[in-house]
Amino acid sequence: GDGWDIDWVICYEKYPELASLVPTDVRRERLVLVEDLARAAHSNLLEILVWNHELHLPAGFTDLYPEIKGTEYPVCLSSEFLKQFIRDKYIEFFTAAPSIDGVVISVNESGQFSLVTDAGCKCDRCSKMKQHDRLLTVLNEVIAVTSKLKKQIILRTFQSASIHDLHGHPELEIIRKAYTGLPNHVQIMSKYCPLDFYGGQIADEPLIGVFPNSHLVEFSLDVEWQGRTFVPVLTPENFRRRVAHATEKKCSGIVARIDFPFPSMEPEPIFGHPNEFNAWYMGELLWNGRADIEESLLRWSQLRYGANATPEMALALRKTEAITQETFFALGQTLINYHNMLAGVSFCDNALWNHALSKWDPQKTKLSESFFRPDEDLIARTKREKQEAIELADEGLSQIHQARQKLSELDYQRLGYAFEKLKNTAELWDHLLELYLRHRQVAFSPVKPEWLEVAVSSPNKEPLEHLLAAAQAALRKAIEMEHRHGKESWPVVSPDRGVSTYEFVNQILRHYIGGVTGEVVGERVITRFADQILTAPVYQSDSTENLWRKLVECGRPAFEAGSVSEVSLRWPEELREININGFAFTLTSRNAHSLSFPLACPVQAISIATTSDTVLLIHKTARELWIGK
Repeated sequence: GDGWDIDWVICYEKYPELASLVPTDVRRERLVLVEDLARAAHSNLLEILVWNHELHLPAGFTDLYPEIKGTEYPVCLSSEFLKQFIRDKYIEFFTAAPSIDGVVISVNESGQFSLVTDAGCKCDRCSKMKQHDRLLTVLNEVIAVTSKLKKQIILRTFQSASIHDLHGHPELEIIRKAYTGLPNHVQIMSKYCPLDFYGGQIADEPLIGVFPNSHLVEFSLDVEWQGRTFVPVLTPENFRRRVAHATEKKCSGIVARIDFPFPSMEPEPIFGHPNEFNAWYMGELLWNGRADIEESLLRWSQLRYGANATPEMALALRKTEAITQETFFALGQTLINYHNMLAGVSFCDNALWNHALSKWDPQKTKLSESFFRPDEDLIARTKREKQEAIELADEGLSQIHQARQKLSELDYQRLGYAFEKLKNTAELWDHLLELYLRHRQVAFSPVKPEWLEVAVSSPNKEPLEHLLAAAQAALRKAIEMEHRHGKESWPVVSPDRGVSTYEFVNQILRHYIGGVTGEVVGERVITRFADQILTAPVYQSDSTENLWRKLVECGRPAFEAGSVSEVSLRWPEELREININGFAFTLTSRNAHSLSFPLACPVQAISIATTSDTVLLIHKTARELWIGK
């Protein structure tokens, strides 16, 4: 699931059929643990609220209680039984853990339902509901329990904006209508910007301060979508501006997320990491909205690195806000990221709609539109932005080197490595973003859907040459980074959501490989949400594409010298010849169309021309790959 839900700890005392499916003893232990945690929080002058979802039902629920099944939807929101179940589970939870102070309800994230976007049950009663009524039908039950038991309740305004519209999204208005007229004890919480933590250049969340209820604003101190603790990311400018906005809107407080609970997605806690400054500065900022960034950074740096190293450390770390903003965003817009990782190409295509800055800032309409069919000027602007990030990281690295004698050896090594990683990541993102934009240039030209045939057969190969050069640069940089920063290390390889650099390059080039060989490039739908469709590649283990993939994988550090890998190849009817030499994987079709695809590691020259299926062996030496049969 996404987050925490009380469905995972209660024993369903009023629902014996459901209780028989869960380990009751384990759940009672969990409830005791929750109560102990709450008491410990109170003894430290803290309140504790649990994170929950607008509607989350245990596995097997609708099978045990078929009377709540909806028409063309898993549940009927008009069902009195469903409403009673929602009330009962909160009452049971608060009775078992009475020291818990309340709940935070995260709409749109249950993993089972999205009442903000789902079409819902089609029964006579549900069909009469508006979208915001569906959401309120569930929320009102939780609100009633918290009111009766004198517990706090906080409703988040989180939306998805998945609709293909560059000029707004209906989820915003659905939340606005649902939350208008809530009882006074209900609090509201919004992220500082729409949707997720999309950097410093996206507009403020439009719902902040709109309601008369107490309003909280969420921040990510580890800086989600901008690198987290994989690299130093100090973002005081963004914090100061967003807190000033929250203050202007009469918000009652800030929710500052300190850490993330999954180590694969956040390798270090912020305390002890340079991002610790984000917590330090946020603390100062909430006491004094005009807290000076430079003075605050100097105070923290002196305590962290010592008085002698403070000037250099403050100067170096201050640059990380601009470095990471310019690396992970494209002129302010999220384009090829999925959280702090590289997104799959299908996700990127949808992000052009879903993450468009123009949804919340009409002045950014031309920018958002330009990413669909990028021209040379747009690509040049994004490359200048990445170059600025590279230069800033270089300057930071120089300042670290200058302070070597003033730092402990451990701090010097860690900071030097971190700024080198920042520089390398900006270089890699430069190549990957250009590759994606070049692909949009070629693949989504006005000749669609015949773009592939035109691209491969056109005498003007310049657009494709730029695309393939960007792919080559990305592959080489990825190999270099794996050698320097470790096998399968971030950001070359995704530790969680997203894809690797190699997979991203493949997801683009596979279409062009198929354009020469005539092989079918398969995909399957993995997610359909509103009018957003995400697809995943379907690979054929004996295709020409797979031979290219194998050669790329064998060029990586994890495939060591002396290793041998076998790959089968079913010869495509439209392919005349494969020539592999150095970093070039050249395919020539029977109608004489030819394209050279990049490789990550040089290969000893070989030509393959056959009409029968074959098995090839890929050998790795210290310098190169060679292919035998």
